[in-house]
Formats: sequence, structure tokens, C-alpha cells
Amino acid sequence: MSIGQKMHELAKKLWPINRSITGEGFRESLRILQGEVPEIKIHSIDSGQKVFDWTIPQEWSVKEACIVTP
Repeated sequence: MSIGQKMHELAKKLWPINRSITGEGFRESLRILQGEVPEIKIHSIDSGQKVFDWTIPQEWSVKEACIVTP
């Protein structure tokens, strides 16, 4: 399989994952990437922790959504 085909397969795995800056979708995406690049180190920081000039927001997960008006 060519590098282009491998990248396309990786993109197909990652595309449908619902991601935000915090949440399970982001962690799932990182685990998939780590499977391709084992050197990636994943660290976790609790919500509410201050990191430099930013406070880690609360985690949220969208279960359902709709557009009410056009």
C-alpha cells in the first residue's frame, strides 16, 4: 500500500469521530494516531486546571443536535 493510500485510510478512520478540544472523541483520535506513530505521548490534565494562561474547560459530549431555524 502506498503512503498516499495509508494516509487516506487513516483519514477515513478519523473523519467520522465527533471531536472537541476536550472529550472522548479527541482521546480516541489521539489513540488512533498513536497506533500509527507509537512515539506520541498522550498526557491528560483535569478540567479546571490552569495551564499557562488558560484554564482547561469542562468536558462535554453532544448526544443529539438539530437546527431550529434556517
